[in-house]
Amino acid sequence: MVIYLCFLVVFTLIFTPATPEKILPKSAKLDSSTSINSSAMAEQVAIAALKHARSANIAPSVLACDLSRLAQESQRVLDAGADSVHLDVMDGHFVPNLTFGSPVIACLRKQVPRPALLDVHLMVTYPHKWVEDMAKAGADCFTFHVEAEGQHAETIRAVKAAGMKVGLALKPGTPVESVLPFVPDLDLVLVMTVEPGFGGQSFMVDMMPKVAELRKRFPDLDIQVDGGLGPSTIDEAAAAGANMIVAGSAVYKSDPAHVISVLKRSVQRLGNGLADEELIPLVPLP
Repeated sequence: MVIYLCFLVVFTLIFTPATPEKILPKSAKLDSSTSINSSAMAEQVAIAALKHARSANIAPSVLACDLSRLAQESQRVLDAGADSVHLDVMDGHFVPNLTFGSPVIACLRKQVPRPALLDVHLMVTYPHKWVEDMAKAGADCFTFHVEAEGQHAETIRAVKAAGMKVGLALKPGTPVESVLPFVPDLDLVLVMTVEPGFGGQSFMVDMMPKVAELRKRFPDLDIQVDGGLGPSTIDEAAAAGANMIVAGSAVYKSDPAHVISVLKRSVQRLGNGLADEELIPLVPLP
């Protein structure tokens, strides 16, 4: 019996694989130059988990355009490949600035009819008071802030009942945990990468752990980032798991078609894990 047990132990040591590679998903397999340790495996598994199937969605922010030509400027970026137009509504209380409300959006809708999508980001104190007017104006998506006043669950239900998609946004200083209870009822979460209320600010790369945490918890969630996004910062956002990109100055102050293609390709490559030959064509600068 002792001889048999010794033989069994030796047999097991010889024929048991030396690495735990078989338990990893294909995309997380370790190459031969990587040392086998638990931290390395955990890191590669975490990176693999951030890959998602959500489509790249680019929404240029009209705050950076010539607002006296709002309809033409909106149509210009849509023709250049944008998926929607991002409209920042500010009430002068939740944030210091005051922009526009439902009358302007209603006028824009008449000039830019569906299937063009109007993505409305409400930086307002009482979002529930805006639901009906935004629906009548023709908004397609209604995103409000978790820091705002009111019963958010009721506002979410009201937005959906009005026929709009609903999103919840959080400021840089707000922990990601604040939105987690609402995610199952949301269409998207917006992670602000600048302080809301002003355009043209620098991208806060330290907000990317929030994006990564959301992507790991909710692989099928649309995650939007807004603030300081452009060709020089898109890779950080895409690698963290963001698939909806709000970009203002980077799009409107350059060639829109080129910049939009750069942003989409980054999400496809780093977020969706597509190979170079699978990416949309890069639109060259004129």
